[in-house]
Amino acid sequence: MSVTAEERLTQIWETPHTVHGWLSTVDHKKIGKRYLVTAFVFLIVGGLEALVMRLQLARPDSGLIDPETYDQLFTMHSTTMMWWYAYPILAGFGNYFIPLLIGARDMAFPRLNAFSYWAFLLSGVFLYGSTTIFQAPHGGWFAYTPYTNAQYSPGYGMDFFALALIFNTISTTVGAINFIVTIFRLRAPGMAVSRMPLFLYSTLTVSFSIIFSLPALTVACVFLELDRRWQFHFFDVTNGGLALLWQQLFWFFGHPWVYIIAVFIIGGLNGIITAVIPVDWHLHDTYFVVAHLHYVLVGTNMLPVFAAFYYWLPKVTGRMMSEALGKVSFWFIFVGLNVAFFPMHILGIIGMPRRQWTYPAGLGWGSLNMMATIGAFAIAFGIALSIWNFFVSLRVGRLAGHNPWNADTLEWDVPSPPPPYGSVHIPTVVSRHPLWDDHEEEEDPRDERILDQGRLTLATTPLDGRLFGIARMPEDTVTPLLANLALTLIFVALILKSLWVALGGFVVLVVISGIWLWPERDQMQVGESTA
Repeated sequence: MSVTAEERLTQIWETPHTVHGWLSTVDHKKIGKRYLVTAFVFLIVGGLEALVMRLQLARPDSGLIDPETYDQLFTMHSTTMMWWYAYPILAGFGNYFIPLLIGARDMAFPRLNAFSYWAFLLSGVFLYGSTTIFQAPHGGWFAYTPYTNAQYSPGYGMDFFALALIFNTISTTVGAINFIVTIFRLRAPGMAVSRMPLFLYSTLTVSFSIIFSLPALTVACVFLELDRRWQFHFFDVTNGGLALLWQQLFWFFGHPWVYIIAVFIIGGLNGIITAVIPVDWHLHDTYFVVAHLHYVLVGTNMLPVFAAFYYWLPKVTGRMMSEALGKVSFWFIFVGLNVAFFPMHILGIIGMPRRQWTYPAGLGWGSLNMMATIGAFAIAFGIALSIWNFFVSLRVGRLAGHNPWNADTLEWDVPSPPPPYGSVHIPTVVSRHPLWDDHEEEEDPRDERILDQGRLTLATTPLDGRLFGIARMPEDTVTPLLANLALTLIFVALILKSLWVALGGFVVLVVISGIWLWPERDQMQVGESTA
């Protein structure tokens, strides 16, 4: 009995349904789903931390938690939302959908893709490992020196912060490189830059911004850890250092970061106000700044992310989510956003400092803080509704079919959920709307586009999308996971100042990297990917 093209491609691309397969997969769709789930878990954890803080601030003179716990909560909340939710959730969508959007079979560097996910996951586990010894970071997501130097922040909390961020920036940087190469080199024939979907433009912009800005954060965290644990003096003014150097390095990263995470509406407009120097003197380090930041993050990251879930999850799961529940969820989140964060503008104007553990009665802050707390719980309820909607849809949701939205981009041309190989025939693109255009299918080079002689995909030129060659993708491997376990060992050893253990972890990492990069028997052809 003859084997169909679909069956051959499935045999080539499908990851075995075993523990080893689960640990070794380089399938962009599986990695994308892992990114989405993990980032969403961090969103929930960070949200719970925020709710505890809002309960503490809901009434004057509250004693729900002590000052040190509050400092740790607002630091872990902001750090989690900034680095373990806001960008990784976008990376999850990118990992899953960019190859489908461009008609490719995988990301340009599948093993590097798996490496970036494991680094993201283990860096978050490493950060929250600080809570097991009750020494979570407490210096805020900005970690200004000299407060975060060892003299003023003893213990391990800020060491976990600095090293976890170094670990995380490794993940984010290699992921950005992977997105850039994938979009420039693996687009379907005919998909010129002028014919790319908008999602690819935004991902390219974000990825280039990451490459140019994130190294500054990595360097700042390296300097901070060297100051704290090995008595270097980068930020120590008493020994020739400069405390302001941290702020310069941090904000060289921080200002592009707000553009890296979906646009500005109110969050941009209220930021403009602080450019007026006398106004900034009054509003600096008040709750006005907290309102500004949350309008950017929640209003212009979380809301579009939930819209993307409702739009794209039918492709991932094969089931439609309830539109009615989605609308209710939206209004709870949208109204809760404004009820929670708009009063913070007023709180800042009338003088409430940010990072405030508690406050006395009689200052006029109580009712506004109570309103903000109610809004925060409304947001939480809206998120919970969408989670409920998702799980219900998995059981009883209407079948999505290929293209329930009658959309025009290539991801809607494959089954829902997509098979391991994506599409059987890599398409030819002749317009910006490949599913709406009308061209002669006989002109498509189908004999080349099935590519069922191995893990193959087409490579095209960066600008006009002309067919350039065939890229061979690597097989599944556990080396990305093992490399990240070696990195984890190195970071744990650095926390404990066990340099010999760290050196041993580095040697293991070098050996694993050698195994990773060792060419396979067929990997000597032009245009192949070994990453």
